[in-house]
Amino acid sequence: TNLVDILEEFNDLSDEFDTNKISFFEFHQSIEDLVEEHLKYPLFAEIKKYRLSNFETFFLLDTIWDALRKGDNDFNTSVQITVDDYFKRKSESIHYFNKIIKGETKLTKLNLIELSKEQYINRSEVKLSDKMLKFLHEKEELLIDNFSESNKKLIQFNQIKSKELFYNTKEITQIKILENALHQTKFKELQENLSKRNLPKGIAILLHGAPGTGKTETVYQLAKLTKRNIYKVDISETKSMWFGESQKLIKKVFREYQEMQKTEKNCPILLFNEADGIISKRKEAGSSNVADTENAIQNIILEEMENFDGILFATTNLVKNMDTAFERRFLFKVLFENPDTEISAKIWKNKLAFLTKDEATRLAERFPFSGGEIENIARKSLMNELLNNTETTFYDVMQFCSQEKWGGNDGKRIGF
Repeated sequence: TNLVDILEEFNDLSDEFDTNKISFFEFHQSIEDLVEEHLKYPLFAEIKKYRLSNFETFFLLDTIWDALRKGDNDFNTSVQITVDDYFKRKSESIHYFNKIIKGETKLTKLNLIELSKEQYINRSEVKLSDKMLKFLHEKEELLIDNFSESNKKLIQFNQIKSKELFYNTKEITQIKILENALHQTKFKELQENLSKRNLPKGIAILLHGAPGTGKTETVYQLAKLTKRNIYKVDISETKSMWFGESQKLIKKVFREYQEMQKTEKNCPILLFNEADGIISKRKEAGSSNVADTENAIQNIILEEMENFDGILFATTNLVKNMDTAFERRFLFKVLFENPDTEISAKIWKNKLAFLTKDEATRLAERFPFSGGEIENIARKSLMNELLNNTETTFYDVMQFCSQEKWGGNDGKRIGF
């Protein structure tokens, strides 16, 4: 018998009580017996030492079981449901629900659980505190993945869909260097060596170039390959109409990222997507409130990057508009250009499998599209098949291509 088996036994008892197979008295007594019979386990010895009430013991064990069952500590335990599972009388349920919410039980006073910050009280959930997680890890050898509120903002690497990307020769070399640098063993070794030489440990990467060339998707695929979650920052969220708020939001982003670094197994990636708006050339001071706010934001980012010890990616379409102060802050700068004819033909063939090699080459030669634009054509082709119940032909694809550009020059290469 191990601790997990005992907790499963506890869960079975809860199910029996929930389905009225045992009485409240029997359930109450069973929890007391469970603690007394297993005092050799540090968890139950701790429960006895803390003199938790029967209900508090039930609530704590249920929270531990929920974390084990779900495989993480991501606020899996509903306060309302758990209290209702123990107290059948509504008056008692309401009383103890309020005690949990107000932090009036030993569970909160002894820092054993953490309550979520919900707008609606009846939706409140709890998770194990960092103190409890550490105790279970060190004393019971139970390792449960921890999640803070901010970790919910992370894009999980295992949820990212694999996608084949095609690069020009110059890009391939640089992307390979980044992939190697971000693999965990190499990354740790790199940081240790930088630290020994009193050099900044953080790695900041700028991906710049034309829209639709795969900058953002490259970050996603590198994250998946190196098993790193992504904290993606929506730049619009940092632009507040109220002077001063934007600066607070930017500082909050970096503080949240630092917290994530503490709880993540592998250092996550901080992604500033379409970062033109926050790394562009600084405006003349005093010219407007907006200009002063943007300058203040940039100063904060520059300061944060100076002491940054994580992984930062920024993507931009307008690198020529970037403030020179940011230039040295980015260790790697990768230029993404539209695919050359050979790579473009491969993308066409990858997106539209029915094309012959010759047809793919003809499209690549005639239409200097980015990968994103080629993907648009592939989506139109699929819609055409579904809506018109017909197979898309090479002629159809040519028509879609001629409609893709605003200028109406049918995408032909001019001046090349």
